[in-house]
Amino acid sequence: MMYSTYDRHRKFLLTRMRAKRLRRQAAATVLIAGTGILVCLLLLPMLIGDPAYTTAQETANALVSRAFRGTTELVDELYRSVQPAASEHARNEALALFPHHRSHARAQILSAGIREWVWPRTEDGASHRALDVLLIGTDNRIGERRGRADALQLISIDIDTRSLTIMGIPRGTPTDLGYDSAAWNILANVLPLRGREALLRRVAHLTGRDSIRYWMEFGFSDAMGVLEILGYRDPDRDVRMLRRREGYRYGDHTRSYVQASFIGNSLRRVLPLLGEAMGELVISQGLQIVKSNLNIEQCHGLALLLRDAGVAERPELIHVRVLSPYDRHLARDARGAGPIRSQIPAARVNAERRIALLLARAARATEGDAVQLLWTPFQQHVWLQVPDQRRRRTVRDEMAGRLITALSVLGRTEERDSILRMMQAEDALYSMMGKVRPGVATIVRP
Repeated sequence: MMYSTYDRHRKFLLTRMRAKRLRRQAAATVLIAGTGILVCLLLLPMLIGDPAYTTAQETANALVSRAFRGTTELVDELYRSVQPAASEHARNEALALFPHHRSHARAQILSAGIREWVWPRTEDGASHRALDVLLIGTDNRIGERRGRADALQLISIDIDTRSLTIMGIPRGTPTDLGYDSAAWNILANVLPLRGREALLRRVAHLTGRDSIRYWMEFGFSDAMGVLEILGYRDPDRDVRMLRRREGYRYGDHTRSYVQASFIGNSLRRVLPLLGEAMGELVISQGLQIVKSNLNIEQCHGLALLLRDAGVAERPELIHVRVLSPYDRHLARDARGAGPIRSQIPAARVNAERRIALLLARAARATEGDAVQLLWTPFQQHVWLQVPDQRRRRTVRDEMAGRLITALSVLGRTEERDSILRMMQAEDALYSMMGKVRPGVATIVRP
């Protein structure tokens, strides 16, 4: 049969489209199968119990982790064949964040006696290429626009030595804000009084950096949501334990150490989930919940670089420090005299009751007043403080419905659409992470 030039070209296009469709179908099949295997593997520790207490369970958990990594590598290999340049592009985006030169202005000695600290150097005296990201945990209550910087942790990734340092910075670290009272002249108050940029500059000055350019900020509700995604059984109680300083000899300094250690352990557990196939999707949805000036590709690239360095398998690559004169004593204090979970009291404030009062007021208010009442609590994801998941979904949808109606009447379509995107992102994230969890964990003293 003779074909014209047009027919041959059309046949070529149809063949190529069919090949692409078959590759997509094969990729979808393998991804579904891989996800099913992951679900079975990761549900096993949940079925046999908490893997933190017996040797047999620890062995089972180690076997599950190895099988999980093997399955992830198979899925990632398929992902690389379908999108060969995507992961490499993410790595390059992350590498572009690292400065090529770093000067070392020495940290000033604080009035409280905090000793000097500078970034570590190589044996030949050359400085490392390191990226700093400041984690800011705020204590703003429901409806408050700007709380204090209640928890400060500086994550530093050293690209040359492939190591990661988590430095806790006590919230009560002295800093001059122009007040007569020493209680007001502390680092936690810089955020509400001077803003985030001022906080970044002061932390950079305290830690001997020229600047800290990147940050991630989250509140109570966001922290509870993240802990629940990671598989913690009682996020509300765990967040309050991480914030507690009573029972420690060094108070807030030991609390900063406990928080830094917890972040390191959580990073090691979640890194296997952030591979090439799933990492971009998980991170893109997560960035809809927390605030950060890092974009999706940069975060994904950083996760891939940490995976490449073997951080999840090599705990010695993670270093925990605290900007404190008591740094060398804090690990012992955390193990010995700190509070245990059973001593943490139940929540004093019923968050669901407060949210219900807000919704009742918004139902009687005008559209403008309703937006003013509900906008900040919605941005805080306050429904994540509701323990019951079904009731939580109802509370969120009621709040979103009232906001969407009011914003539509007011013609504020961009803000209305942002609410819809946030809800879709949260639903996708919880749906996915509910199926693929890195095990169930309980916070214990380090």
